[in-house]
Amino acid sequence: MFSGSRGGVLARPGSRLVNTVIFVSFVVVGLALLVTKITFKSHHGVQVMPPFGVRCSFSTDTQLRSPHGTRSFLQLMEERGSSNAYDQGGSALHANTSSTQVKLEIIVLTMSRAAALQRLLESLVRADYLGDSADLRVLVDRAPDTGGVDEETVESVTDFHWPHGQKRMVVQGVNQGLERQWIHAWPNPLGSGSASGSSPKYVIILEDDLEVSPLFWEFVKGADLAYGSDPRVAGYTLQRATLRANQTLTKCPILVDSKQNPAFMYRLVGSWGFAPKAAVWRDFLEYYWQHIQNATYDPSVKNLVPSSWYKRQRGKGTMWTMWFIRFCHERDLFVVYGNFVADVQGKDRHRKRTPVTLAANWRESGVHYNSLFAQGRDFDLLSMDARSQIRFPLRPVFLDWDGEPMNDLTLL
Repeated sequence: MFSGSRGGVLARPGSRLVNTVIFVSFVVVGLALLVTKITFKSHHGVQVMPPFGVRCSFSTDTQLRSPHGTRSFLQLMEERGSSNAYDQGGSALHANTSSTQVKLEIIVLTMSRAAALQRLLESLVRADYLGDSADLRVLVDRAPDTGGVDEETVESVTDFHWPHGQKRMVVQGVNQGLERQWIHAWPNPLGSGSASGSSPKYVIILEDDLEVSPLFWEFVKGADLAYGSDPRVAGYTLQRATLRANQTLTKCPILVDSKQNPAFMYRLVGSWGFAPKAAVWRDFLEYYWQHIQNATYDPSVKNLVPSSWYKRQRGKGTMWTMWFIRFCHERDLFVVYGNFVADVQGKDRHRKRTPVTLAANWRESGVHYNSLFAQGRDFDLLSMDARSQIRFPLRPVFLDWDGEPMNDLTLL
């Protein structure tokens, strides 16, 4: 009921009809919101958020249980012959045995975002490399219109001190574009080509608008120790999974129960910090170069959201992920995701668990974001004091394209 200035009912001609229409409208909207607030009865512990920002929930008795338990990074290291991975305070020791020391190369893709690049490099310096050698290679692309090089970006890399290994900067001869920057980043996965010249066991590729957790390397190395022998694993991502690639069931973002599933497998590649397995990346490059020559070949996969993105961007050379998605789809491959939370105090002073990530995207203006200023990072970073969350289920859940777990898959 709407009232006038004196508290009486509006009585102008037609007001009753107007009030009726408004009342009916409120009822319709209320019913729509009520219908939207759905509890998805998934017995796999996947919590999702429906449209209109209304949070849906799942019952505790429907959460995925992990009867086989999880393993920490330390336990995985001990299985490989190293019992001194941490000191008594929980900090990583730089005394790994030769059987567990590996060579890592970090590849950073950039063009003209010097401030964003500096933020990423500083976060990489703060990371814990567990005593492993970590080379840094920065690929600087040229401007697509002028072919020029951003001098501020070049200067930032030149002046930056890298204490964890060798540093090398490569300025592209011509503009590559984002897709070719990725494709050319690791051209010899099983050969040489790192900053120090020798072949790295691991490569992590990062775009310059990211910021990494100090624990990102512990996750990648641990994930490979836990799941690297499974032929269905394509690689490891630092990105937090939110997008359901196939939204036929629902458009709600993915939210997997972190207590039961601190790591899981998902068909969709996360490009915000990606560490492909060397043999898989080699096969992918062969696939890419074989099909890119065919102008009629379409790497899209039916009913996937990224396919619609690709169709809008086709010909711009900005979406290497579509090719990798199709490659993984044809070979039934999965990517390992971390799944972490932080216990924070909300505005109401109640403690709540909020998602955190291994690599935050600042959503800088560029190929995929069109804003004058960075929008801020998508998630806060997993902090060093949350190291105990890095665990790996003995039987991880596998998510299909729709974000729903697949019952018939177990770890080989």
